[in-house]
Amino acid sequence: MSTNKYNIVDIAADALPDSECPKEADFIDLLVMMWREKLVALIVTSVIILFSAIYITVRQPSFESVVYLLPPLDQNIKELNRAQAFGLLGYTIPQVYEEFIRNLNSRASRRKFFDSKGLYQHYFKAGQYATADHVFENSFNKQLRVGRLAVGDGIGSLTVSFEFYNAEKSALLLNDFVRFASERTIEKLVGNVHRDIASAIGQLNAQIASKRETIKQRVDDTVARLEEAVVVAEKLGVKKPEDFNRFSVSEKEAISIYAAGLPLYARGVEALNAELEVLKSRKTNEPFIEGLRDMEERLAILSAIEINSEAVRVMLLDEPAFTPYKSQKLSNAHILLSMVCVAVFAGFAAALLVGLYKQFRNEFVQRL
Repeated sequence: MSTNKYNIVDIAADALPDSECPKEADFIDLLVMMWREKLVALIVTSVIILFSAIYITVRQPSFESVVYLLPPLDQNIKELNRAQAFGLLGYTIPQVYEEFIRNLNSRASRRKFFDSKGLYQHYFKAGQYATADHVFENSFNKQLRVGRLAVGDGIGSLTVSFEFYNAEKSALLLNDFVRFASERTIEKLVGNVHRDIASAIGQLNAQIASKRETIKQRVDDTVARLEEAVVVAEKLGVKKPEDFNRFSVSEKEAISIYAAGLPLYARGVEALNAELEVLKSRKTNEPFIEGLRDMEERLAILSAIEINSEAVRVMLLDEPAFTPYKSQKLSNAHILLSMVCVAVFAGFAAALLVGLYKQFRNEFVQRL
């Protein structure tokens, strides 16, 4: 009976899973090991929480403001096309809108606004040194973003966003920058129109001066030809046109062939002198300049054109930037809660690693 009893006990012991008892023992050993190194866990957790609290204290909030813009309408760019009726190139809505967007994205425009507003001082922190170029590139320029939504013919609404640590100044600076880019674009476009008009006026003045000089030369040439014809007519005795008729037919044909037509002296001395007197007494040649009055009229109209830049709009303000009420960054409570979880986990991990290191060292020493 005793042997049978022991056999039953042995079989029951053998029936137990081999891994159940060791696993439970290993887990308890790990807990004991971490408890022995609780000081390490406490130090690591405290250090991480301390640095998290310091970060929360010194970090700056970030508030994002957004402006919504639309393309201009035809009446908004009418002033830019006032000279288009006189052959000058005008502007279309896409051209004007694209020029405005180029100014929004232009580094030169952004840097000029950055310097004019003295924004370097807003980003400057005591105890830190950074050049204006570095602050502009890594702070202002990166926080100013332009987004586009193309629809239909390729132009559509536009968003301009800006992040800043001060909520009120974030909206104020963004509205000022959009206005600055708009004024800069209008100034450029109006300047282009003025230059085109000035160029057209210069060309018209040159054409008019050329025509006046040309007609003067033509009158002088005509006078010279008539004076020469008078001399010939006097020598031939042709005082009147009928005096030319006394020449024989063969003589007239020879003269016509030689002169490539009826010569001037055939008109007679009296007629030639009368025409010379009229030409020499002429006070102005302008009535005889073809197209002069049309050019003068065009010149007068172009000279009178004045572009009203205040009536020009390169964009329409759909919604200005308002003061944001919420920071873009995580709240202090979220950051602190997250860092506490990380700190506790890091503390347990550090305690475990230190305990395993000590156990390995002791086993290594015992083997020696």
